[in-house]
Amino acid sequence: MWQRASLKQRLLALMLTATALVWLGAAAFTYHEAREEFDEVLDAHLAQAASLLQVQTAHDLDELETEHAPLLHKYSRRVAFQIWENGKRLVLHSANAPPHPLATREHGFSDNNIDGKKWRVFSSRDETGMYLIHVAERSDVREELARDIAGNLLRPLLVSLPLLAILLWIAIARSLNPLVSLTREVEQRAPENLAAL
Repeated sequence: MWQRASLKQRLLALMLTATALVWLGAAAFTYHEAREEFDEVLDAHLAQAASLLQVQTAHDLDELETEHAPLLHKYSRRVAFQIWENGKRLVLHSANAPPHPLATREHGFSDNNIDGKKWRVFSSRDETGMYLIHVAERSDVREELARDIAGNLLRPLLVSLPLLAILLWIAIARSLNPLVSLTREVEQRAPENLAAL
């Protein structure tokens, strides 16, 4: 079938294939880089939330009531926090936090399975070292957001590739017009006519 394809069809197929490969490579690289940056941003938000809770531990924690805190965002149920006194007594937590620690680590990031769900957890202690703070985010939320990013990266490629094919077809056809005219002129000449074209 490739041998029977016209020069226009061959050029179009080669140009579209090369363009699609370059775009897919660029999209994969961009997605990988964006995903790393995205994970860092989400981790920074966990760390920032933990630092805000550290500041709050300087005040009377008994005055805070989180059980009936309003859910202000659709992802609110997928973020949880806990404050442990001396790492043993749970003194404050979000409504969706389990009664057991969100992480075994006391400092930094960790990935943990909690009640059958995977969570990304940031743990730290307050300035006095008395309170252990865990802030966690469900990993499936992070994956969902990453998939949305990938979709946004690939959507322009899928939309523009057919448009590019049409534009390439027009450009190739116009570029080959002199060759097509020459071919027609040669086809119409008598075999014994050796005059210059």
